[in-house]
Parts: sequence; C-alpha cells; structure tokens
Amino acid sequence: MTIASPQFKTTLSLVEMETFIRRAVQEAVREELARLLHHTDDSIVENWAHEGPEDPAGDQLLLAEAIEERDRYSTNPEAWMGWEAFKAELAVLIMRLRHKDYVDYQSL
Repeated sequence: MTIASPQFKTTLSLVEMETFIRRAVQEAVREELARLLHHTDDSIVENWAHEGPEDPAGDQLLLAEAIEERDRYSTNPEAWMGWEAFKAELAVLIMRLRHKDYVDYQSL
C-alpha cells in the first residue's frame, strides 16, 4: 500500500524567501564548519594531503600566469579596481537585482 505524501502550495514574499534561504544556508554552513573543525586534527601546514600529487609542470604554469598577471598590473595599475570600489559596485548591482526581482515577483 502506497501512501501519498502531503502536498501544499504557499506564497512567500521576496523578503520571506530571502530570510528562508539565509537561514538554510547559515545552518548548512554552521554544520559543515562544525564537522570540519571536529575532524581536523592537523593544521594545513602539517598536512599536505590536500595538495595532491607533485606536478612540476602545473606549478610552472601557475607561476608563469601569476608573473604575467603581476606584470600586467604593473604596466597599467589604473585599469584595476580596488577592493573598496569593487564592493561598492557589487552593492549597487545587488540592489538593482533585488529591485528587479521585487518587481518581477509583484507582476506574477
């Protein structure tokens, strides 16, 4: 005999949905951090298992890319955005997206 699982429909405002998602993510992050802290006996400095096998060719490629990026920055530092400017631009983008989403939700 199969019992049908109960189903329901609900309406959430954008603020309620955002609050719900934030709470779920916070709980998941807390659980994951607690699990990691519980199982981490060695420090990263002492435990190199996360590094994987030796890859000299890959290391050289990463080094070459880093040097190229450093050189690109040193030749034209004005083209790069500082951290504070990036955060401000990101905040404006998020505000615009929230407003757009709010309008879209209202039109449904």
